[in-house]
Amino acid sequence: LYHFYNVEDIIPINGKKLYSRQGTSINTRLILIDGAKAVPDGAAPLKNKLHSTVVNTHEELWDRVGLGSITSPNPQTKDVKVIKLRAKAILIKQKQISSVNTKKSFEIIHNEIVDYLKNLKGAYQIEDVFENPNKYGDVVSHFSARYDQKDRWNYRKAQFVITWNQLSLFIPDFGYRTLPDTDIKNLLPLLKEGFPLLFNSPA
Repeated sequence: LYHFYNVEDIIPINGKKLYSRQGTSINTRLILIDGAKAVPDGAAPLKNKLHSTVVNTHEELWDRVGLGSITSPNPQTKDVKVIKLRAKAILIKQKQISSVNTKKSFEIIHNEIVDYLKNLKGAYQIEDVFENPNKYGDVVSHFSARYDQKDRWNYRKAQFVITWNQLSLFIPDFGYRTLPDTDIKNLLPLLKEGFPLLFNSPA
């Protein structure tokens, strides 16, 4: 980036403090670029204190981007164009972070899946854990259910994990699958593939 573009700043952002209410809390970086270089040249600078300073509030982000000190600039100046680009970059980043969210919160969807499991024929001992965030900054749901009971010692166990902000489903011995969205109807075909004896039973 530094070789081909005029990089003005690289801003580390504390995702947990700024974006957790939008459904994710992954730490991110906002890179401010003022156009491409006419002639590619140079390389990234050495680590410095500014680029290592993490932004923890929206006010800090506003000031760091440079919008906080602007009052009424001349609309014809180059600075105005830069300011508009910076503001647009912030909006794009916020949209990207919130794009994995839905009208329902992840916790509501988690509870809907728990209710579905409890009403599923043959499923029992339903266990679930909702983490927002977990130690890696992800929004994660853990589910398990016993089924196909012959006696108290013979049963199967369905376990699966959903990482909501990454739209991924993990089933042991089956691997990861990408979710098209957070709709439970689109999740069921993948669960039926992983646990056919349980999820092919009528709810």
